[in-house]
Amino acid sequence: MKNADLKEDTLELYLVKILIQNKYRIYRHLIGVVFLFLMFISLQSIEEYNIYRLGISLLIILGVFYTNIYVLLPALLYRKKYFKYLVSVVLLLLTSLVVSEIIDVFFVDPDAPQPQLSFLFIFLAYTVLLSPFIFVSTGIKIFQKWIKYDNRMKELEKNTVEMELKALRNQINPHFIFNTLNNLNYMIMKDQEKASVILSKLSGFLSHHLHENHQKYISLASEIRFIHDHLDLESIRRDYFTFEVTPPKETDIEIPTNIFSVFVENAIKHSLDPDVASYVRVSFEKTGDMLVFNCINTKSSNLPVKNHKGVGLKNVKRRLELIYLDHYTLKTTNSEHIYSVELTFPV
Repeated sequence: MKNADLKEDTLELYLVKILIQNKYRIYRHLIGVVFLFLMFISLQSIEEYNIYRLGISLLIILGVFYTNIYVLLPALLYRKKYFKYLVSVVLLLLTSLVVSEIIDVFFVDPDAPQPQLSFLFIFLAYTVLLSPFIFVSTGIKIFQKWIKYDNRMKELEKNTVEMELKALRNQINPHFIFNTLNNLNYMIMKDQEKASVILSKLSGFLSHHLHENHQKYISLASEIRFIHDHLDLESIRRDYFTFEVTPPKETDIEIPTNIFSVFVENAIKHSLDPDVASYVRVSFEKTGDMLVFNCINTKSSNLPVKNHKGVGLKNVKRRLELIYLDHYTLKTTNSEHIYSVELTFPV
């Protein structure tokens, strides 16, 4: 019984893959065209049916089918313009009927007697004939879109959980906490006011990881405050280190959690140089409905030369793909002494 259920699930999964994956697209279209041709042949033998009229009918039906799939659905139905979509479908059917009649009268069989029927009756009959192809094409595309969306949401949820766990494991660096506490102990004896500021920033840093890190979205203001406190704490334990954080004019924006933290962590790591001055500069700018994040850091001469492409960066890029599809850009510049990142995505 279990083997039968497993085979049934495997067959169902394989059929779904054939229906939605792009690599099977050509096969789906070929099957559809062959099925349509066989349907016409079964209705009337090829000897009795005019071969030209058969070809024209196939082309018109395919034209209606593909116009609906690749033009009307993405431009209107997917954008929730339902009334315009219905009007466009009626116009598409009307146009295909007129084209069919013109070709039939002037090119296929001009001498054939024309039926004495009203245009409205012919149009209604034509609509009934082509409606199944409209419904089938719409149903297939909506089903494909729903399956892809469902798969993307499942992968996004899984990826988000993995990112949060990784952030909790790796981003709270025990050496960073240990060094900060040592500096705090020294500051308490030397400058209690400054020690209080450090303790407050450290508390905010830990609070961000223990609480806000579990949310899918946080405010940009909170993320900027966290980045600033993180860099400020880093400047306490390092000599010759400076930083800048430039916020946008508008910070009341919801963004995905931990989108920027990996870039800032990499900037801190790769700018570490105890012998020369180093810096990290972070800036945000809102342009229209797009948020632009820039992170620039000096590169340490003591670290081995390698690209800033770790597992964390790969995970962030994958999250960006899942959340924003192809509506984001990520640019990196790696020169001899400077490394920069520019990330742009809609908000």
